[in-house]
Amino acid sequence: MMAGVNKTRQVAGAWCVRNERILVLQRSGGVGDGMWVPPGGQIENGEEPAEGMAREIVEETGMTLFEPQLLRSWVWESDAPILVHHFVGFAEGPSVRISEEHYDFDWLTPEEYIARHVPIAAEIRRPRFAQWIREMRTSAEMVAEWMGERRLGTRRGGCVSR
Repeated sequence: MMAGVNKTRQVAGAWCVRNERILVLQRSGGVGDGMWVPPGGQIENGEEPAEGMAREIVEETGMTLFEPQLLRSWVWESDAPILVHHFVGFAEGPSVRISEEHYDFDWLTPEEYIARHVPIAAEIRRPRFAQWIREMRTSAEMVAEWMGERRLGTRRGGCVSR
């Protein structure tokens, strides 16, 4: 666990890649209803971020992630700060089986995700999500870079930071 954040709520999610596309889920109910996001959720007590991410991916999609890597971690300054861990890896499993936490799913390129589901700042109708939207754009751009590096065989292991 990262030093100094043991009392901060933590969530973990993953950009699941298959055939040059990423899996995104449309949230149903609660915070972020209708938003399209990568699968993920709250890290439980005693879990490391990678363990929480792996559990959430199975719970929300029925899939597993092959060769997961930490893409980035960032703090969402919501009502109470939330430490968000984004991973990236290759999706394994026959098909997506979404949970009751989501309405739908789609496989998109990172560029399609940004164009369709990441509004520009002027379009954000929920101010508390402005930072979240900016961070999702940054992560999606980093996933596109990661995918390009994998195609070229230049990925240098470890965490990418910005």
